[in-house]
Amino acid sequence: MKKSITVLLSVVLSSHLYSSFDFGGDSGGCEGGSGEFEQQINNYDGDFENAITVGTIPKGLEDVYISLNSDEDVDIRLYDENGAKIVHWPYGLLHSSGENSTTYNDVTVSYSGYNGDGIELGHEYIRISGTTQNNFTMKAFGYKAGYSKVNYEWTGKENCDSASPSASGSGDFNQEIVYRDTVIVGDIPPGVNDLYITLKSDEDVDIQLYDKDSGVKIIVWPDGILNGSSHQSTIYQEMQIEWSGYNGDGTGLGHEYIKITGATTRNLTMKAYGYKSGYAEVHYEWGNDNNSGADDNGSTTTTCTPISNDSNFVDSYPTDIEYSSNGNGVTNIANAFNYARGIDSTIHTNLIMPSQNIWNSMSNQEKGLYLVNKERYDRGLKPFEGINPSVVTIAGNYAQLLYDRGTFGHNENGSPWDRLNRVSTIKNNKDFFAYGENLYVSAGTTYTMDPIAKAIYGWIYSDSGSNYGHRNFCLAKGLNDNSGDEGVEGLIGFGVKRGDDYEYYSGWKSTIIVMNGFDPSSSWNHSTTSKVSICQ
Repeated sequence: MKKSITVLLSVVLSSHLYSSFDFGGDSGGCEGGSGEFEQQINNYDGDFENAITVGTIPKGLEDVYISLNSDEDVDIRLYDENGAKIVHWPYGLLHSSGENSTTYNDVTVSYSGYNGDGIELGHEYIRISGTTQNNFTMKAFGYKAGYSKVNYEWTGKENCDSASPSASGSGDFNQEIVYRDTVIVGDIPPGVNDLYITLKSDEDVDIQLYDKDSGVKIIVWPDGILNGSSHQSTIYQEMQIEWSGYNGDGTGLGHEYIKITGATTRNLTMKAYGYKSGYAEVHYEWGNDNNSGADDNGSTTTTCTPISNDSNFVDSYPTDIEYSSNGNGVTNIANAFNYARGIDSTIHTNLIMPSQNIWNSMSNQEKGLYLVNKERYDRGLKPFEGINPSVVTIAGNYAQLLYDRGTFGHNENGSPWDRLNRVSTIKNNKDFFAYGENLYVSAGTTYTMDPIAKAIYGWIYSDSGSNYGHRNFCLAKGLNDNSGDEGVEGLIGFGVKRGDDYEYYSGWKSTIIVMNGFDPSSSWNHSTTSKVSICQ
């Protein structure tokens, strides 16, 4: 507690945001700021010098005022950075029972005196008039153990001008949480790139995020843009904002995160609501150095925040939503999916597609994996690990079989599970099959463009005819995350067959899509697994 509270006040008083985040710019706090927190006080143990460090008052602050209020007898102490005692009973420059002051290094330091501010013992203050020329350390000495409430304010900062936040960085601090109340964690200015914040508490705490200028509730239960129990995201003012959901990141209630991809475009305020009082550990990092890397081809990719537990996902099947775009290409695909996403209550963000050139360079397997995993991840479900060549062969052979026989169904040469089990490595290294197989067929005077996209759309958004079995396969949850990379699980593959003499749709240009998949066990060898980034 001693160390974390020290960091808290030190960061707060030197912060550029009037609060607990410090993104390295120079403008925040130029016109002053204020804050408060609770400080634990230790009992006097016979060592008169054993005082708790409350925090650091940095050089360059103007007109600082700090009050400390406790029900017990607590004395404020103030030292300069070299250890000189400014306020200290009985050896400091200020050490009397009543109000007194002194000039120290071009500032005036005033002290209430150890008998307090006239209200009672334990209610003391210090005032520093002028601009601090050195760092000061404030401590507290307690004659009984307990807690003190610390309030602080300052009027400005020296040599402070407008500047953008640093390109990257990180920080940590402890945040007091109040029972059934909301506390401000910190402000986030425009220009912070790729921000990731975690809040961890042993108690149930909910993160909140607001547009500071307009008051719009971005993350707030129950009436924010994001307000659900599991992972979700949204596009707000050109920022992609993700939230773990109020049930946390899967490691416990009170373990939540926010991720903002790209540069912040608005002044934001993060808050926390506590269902019990206590403290939370806050970690934050931003910038490309913390959130991106290069793949083997040298292209830049962004790492998705792993989803450790998707068991809280509860599906709510929408009424069939027909594919709404007649054209082809990534823009029309995104428009169709985003129209459906706007109706589907289980998803709260837009589909972001690759560029048309990248999409054109992707194989059918890569396109299918990308779209299915975007539908999964954007709902807070673990993405599938990747594509397995054996599953691709099974799906491709079955698509050809359906075409050759002029039939359509799941049981032309045994069940989907029979076909998967015929491959011994799958049979002997699987946990279970999930839902096994999805089928799709289209026919027309011309071949369907982007059939993989339309198949996945139909399976997820227009699936009442199968009692939502295709959707259940695409959005299967609870896969046993014991194989391959953390936070992804399951192997799939697609079969695609086109032709103009498919007897099931005689005379039409037809396309058959087959999707198979299974959940591999911990013994699975992933050397042939093909993966696609959904965070590129």
